[in-house]
Amino acid sequence: MKYRYCLYILLLCCHISIAQICFHEASKTIELDWLLLKEKNYYGYTKAEIKKYFDYPLTLHFNFKGLDTTKIKPIPKAGIHPRIYFYQEDLPALREKLSTTPIGKMVINEIRKTVYQFLTGTNAVFKTDYELACNGNMTASFQKNEFTGAIFYEIFKSLIDNDSTNAQKAIAAMTTFVKADAENVANQFKAYDTKFGKPLFRDYMATKHLCFSNTIGENTNLQGGLQLVALAYDLAFNWMTNEQKNIFRQYIAMNSQNHTVMGCLSLPSLTSNSSYWNLHNLNAILFSLAIEGEEGYDAATFERYIQGLKKYYALGLYTEGDMYEAMGKASLYLENIAPLTSRNIHLIALTNIQQQIRNYFLHSKEPNAATFTFYDANAGTGNKLPPFDILILKYFYPKDATIDFIYRNMVGEDYAFFREGFKSHPNFVHSLFLRAIFGIPYDTSKTYSQAQTTATNQKPLTFYSNHTGVMITRNHWGNNATVLHAMNKSISGGHTFADKGNFNIYALGRNFAIYKNLRLIKEHYEPRHRSTILIDGVGVSTVPSQSVKMIDNQYASFNAVNLKTCFDYKTSNNRLFDKKIPLSLTLNDFIYKKSTTPYYKLPYAHLPNWQTSEKGLDWWEPHFSVKKAFRTTGMVRGKHTYLLVIDDVQKDNNPHNYQFGVIIANDLIAKSTIYDNKTSNFKNDLIMGAKNKPENMLIRVLQLQNEYDSFPGQIASYLLPNAGQKDIVINKLTIHSKAISPEFKILFFPFIEGEQLPNTTWSKSKKVLTIAWPEQIDELTFGKTREGRTTLKITRAGKLITAVL
Repeated sequence: MKYRYCLYILLLCCHISIAQICFHEASKTIELDWLLLKEKNYYGYTKAEIKKYFDYPLTLHFNFKGLDTTKIKPIPKAGIHPRIYFYQEDLPALREKLSTTPIGKMVINEIRKTVYQFLTGTNAVFKTDYELACNGNMTASFQKNEFTGAIFYEIFKSLIDNDSTNAQKAIAAMTTFVKADAENVANQFKAYDTKFGKPLFRDYMATKHLCFSNTIGENTNLQGGLQLVALAYDLAFNWMTNEQKNIFRQYIAMNSQNHTVMGCLSLPSLTSNSSYWNLHNLNAILFSLAIEGEEGYDAATFERYIQGLKKYYALGLYTEGDMYEAMGKASLYLENIAPLTSRNIHLIALTNIQQQIRNYFLHSKEPNAATFTFYDANAGTGNKLPPFDILILKYFYPKDATIDFIYRNMVGEDYAFFREGFKSHPNFVHSLFLRAIFGIPYDTSKTYSQAQTTATNQKPLTFYSNHTGVMITRNHWGNNATVLHAMNKSISGGHTFADKGNFNIYALGRNFAIYKNLRLIKEHYEPRHRSTILIDGVGVSTVPSQSVKMIDNQYASFNAVNLKTCFDYKTSNNRLFDKKIPLSLTLNDFIYKKSTTPYYKLPYAHLPNWQTSEKGLDWWEPHFSVKKAFRTTGMVRGKHTYLLVIDDVQKDNNPHNYQFGVIIANDLIAKSTIYDNKTSNFKNDLIMGAKNKPENMLIRVLQLQNEYDSFPGQIASYLLPNAGQKDIVINKLTIHSKAISPEFKILFFPFIEGEQLPNTTWSKSKKVLTIAWPEQIDELTFGKTREGRTTLKITRAGKLITAVL
């Protein structure tokens, strides 16, 4: 199988010129590898199933407009270093940048501080260990990220300073680590071969910890990542002895020859090519690049890595710009594809990658703030961006206005991003190095406001992902915009929470309804921590919801979701429960616009496994069966913009306790309540805002069925246990109903204190609602579908402005 890649890799390894690099291809396809499938016994599928569901061309789309081709230079011949992120000829300019420019000086200062703090200072943390390592003593604390990271930075600093003395000390220390870890990995090889009878690690089980240990085994000493060894070899090459070079090359070869990671040898599908582990593990690509064309280099391994990258970017990153894994946990790892541009692999120009910033990030940014709202693990309202993706995309597309604006928000008006100190997490241990190489100024010719105007010029007010069912809509692009996030997650990625149907509201320069940042622990997954419906205390599970309606025009945007699946089922790895349910629904049964991709029609239970790509057995088990569960969420734009949330939920034909929950910002309180159930048009209002602040939110319960004769809404706080860390305070508005079906219809209206509130009047039939201000009168006519979902028509001044049918 190895030889089929030889011609391809031969072309990559040649000394190519810029004239040979093609920037005109609009798309490229990846065909199914039948030799691989046969080797893998077709992953448990029949050959007919493979042909039916997976034998389709996987297409990559490129857009080279705005790509700065001066950043793409011919690679040196094999054996010449540095060769990964920059070349020998680039050193004078890099030294100039780090010694004279504001950004450069900030970064190199942090690098010098890191080396002094951990290695060379009078009271340096690892001063003794460093001396041991420099003298070949393998008992030094290599398992500490700070230690291995600081050694790498001493090598980089010495290269910038042209300091051979300190460079050779650092090289000696890193060589000591490499020798120690080589022995460790070799022992793991033997153990694996004895247990599994395979000559080398080729499968997921052998590489599942690659992102943290970043070697093949699970218990390696190196916690700083493969990238440190690869980059150390590349940067220190010209100061190394032949013996040191051989030690590094043998170590790199041992960890990369005949090697693969998740997603490289998998069926082309969402479930098997979309985990952030795929890209996490592909940090190993720097190993291949470090010894490219040299002794020990494996061209077939390199090609497998490239195929893994291509499949992830074609499948795990949607054309709309959001991701299967969701932004809290995932990033694009563009630091791994940046060096590929000079090797005629132009993944940096993929439209999916550019759309993430130009479309998804732009819409996710909170007005009047440099923060973002993302979903799932490690995310939330007020989230920060994955820094290196924006850093590198800005570097290659320096004049793109939208990329520049998002980059500006990430680095800060005062470039605080470049003053951040060393971070010891394996993902970020080489972050100062990346900032030094790729950091450039944003467009300082524009004020922040001007940059925002340019970036959002003629951009649609609504983002919608057909894959995830996420809708982000606003009334304008200004700082005081009203923004509504409605989250369906019609295709759930990994690390998802019980949050289907969640909504967020930003208005008047602040957040009102929020998505709380929670951790990947069991207690945090529950639906009570999200803006969802509870029935007798039970809410949606983590399974996908079904997107049933999306309406978007200049006047209104509405998103409707069927949550019945989320109540009826929950996922389980338990194969022994009483009622086994092999889910017959398909991906196409969940998304709004059906896909023509064949495996979207494959039963959910038989989609490829996310780890191994084998035929799935994704059994779902019964959860909390309901008769119906629809949520319709929308924004109506105008001189007075307002939001509607409509719930059509029914457990059965008996009364139950329903709770309409909204997670709100911690500083919000109930400023006033109005309750009058004796008039024909009862008042049921709660006004919330921050104490002594004029920005308020009217929450008006337009309609609900309720056996209790009291005001149903209240704001309360509770503590969420957070093992090992400070407990989390959650502030929640809850609207109660005891009924067979609550028929929640709730209006949200942001207003400044003193502003006139809307007058709402129902017709006698309770089918037509008028929402009126002196200068805006909207008439809403409600109906029902056969399944029980509320329909809606809105007229203004006698004109139909939207219909959600």
